[in-house]
Amino acid sequence: SEVKIVLARPGAAPRPATAPRPATAPRPATAPRAGAAPPRPAPAPGGGTISGRVEVAPGLARKAEGKPVLFLIAWPEGPGPPIAVLRVGNPRFPLTFTLSQANVMMQGRPFTGKVRLVARVDADGSAGKPRAGDLEGAAPGMVPVGAANVVIVVDKEY
Repeated sequence: SEVKIVLARPGAAPRPATAPRPATAPRPATAPRAGAAPPRPAPAPGGGTISGRVEVAPGLARKAEGKPVLFLIAWPEGPGPPIAVLRVGNPRFPLTFTLSQANVMMQGRPFTGKVRLVARVDADGSAGKPRAGDLEGAAPGMVPVGAANVVIVVDKEY
């Protein structure tokens, strides 16, 4: 048999004909409204958290005031893009944070293992390589997912 699908407008496919349902059958879930965001998939299993605080070295405290964004970036042990990123607008220091599965950059990747944590106080508010005016600091060594009370001191100026 041949299947033919006709769309009158994007997102408005006609309903296929179905047999009548018995009165006791449960009703199917309704489709989302046109323009509504699709439901978010469940996070991948195995994700943990890293929590702690970001502080600014005393010599850079005035330069950190009024910067529009702080990026907390979790990098993998080896090469590759960041595993997770937390963006905080109008940060105030010391700043407490929790980085979790919700911050993972690639859907389906679990937030597990050890990461290199970097905090960047960004002067222009856009992600990317550090630029003049940005401030940065890193947690000492690799941080295991599940760690708490991690302290990152922002002590470098670009």
